[in-house]
Amino acid sequence: MSVKRIIITFVGILFFSISANAQISAVGGRAGLGFARISDDLFMHSTLGYNVGGYVNYSFSIGALPEMDLQSGLFLARRGSKMEKIDRISTDEIIYNPWYLQIPLLLVYTHRLPIADEHFVSLSIGPAANIGLFGKAHRTILSPDYIGIWGPDKNSQSEYDIFDNGWKKFDLSLLIGIGYRFRDYTFDIIFDSGFLIPTEEPDALVLDRNSFSGTQQTLMFMLGYHFGIK
Repeated sequence: MSVKRIIITFVGILFFSISANAQISAVGGRAGLGFARISDDLFMHSTLGYNVGGYVNYSFSIGALPEMDLQSGLFLARRGSKMEKIDRISTDEIIYNPWYLQIPLLLVYTHRLPIADEHFVSLSIGPAANIGLFGKAHRTILSPDYIGIWGPDKNSQSEYDIFDNGWKKFDLSLLIGIGYRFRDYTFDIIFDSGFLIPTEEPDALVLDRNSFSGTQQTLMFMLGYHFGIK
């Protein structure tokens, strides 16, 4: 069974299980930054990623299991990567900055710490749909001067629209998070791992490569505010 089919099955079972007794328990928002990269090879390096948005929690319980939340919302997420190739003659660098509308569906378990009523820790896991909105790829080529052997310095810069040049406008990813909440203030660390290779076809512009072979990943550090309803 493919990963995509497993996730779709998981989501279907989850909705079926909680639809009868789910109720809104909290709303909130969070924003943060972190590291984004494509899990490819040695040419790939991290670049700065962003994530900001709001969410709604639906509490539910199943049998003897502890009460949990189903969390969904809308987030604006910048993913991407930096590709760099250095040789004796030049440095070739491309920074990819794709922006997505991210729609997560997370199963969240929250535990109240015994030290005080206002302290909580949480674990979350679930899929997210990522819809490409806009983004640029910035390329810089630096050619140093080798004492006249190669002539004067030759530097060039260029950019192009990512989603108009072969990048897929949809990605399905898996989110795994750990969080801490003090009263209504939250801090979360969320790892986002995509399932789809970002390019639809080979890109001859990418440093003499035929195409990517990895998927998009981010590690985000986020602050937020959590407003409990019940």
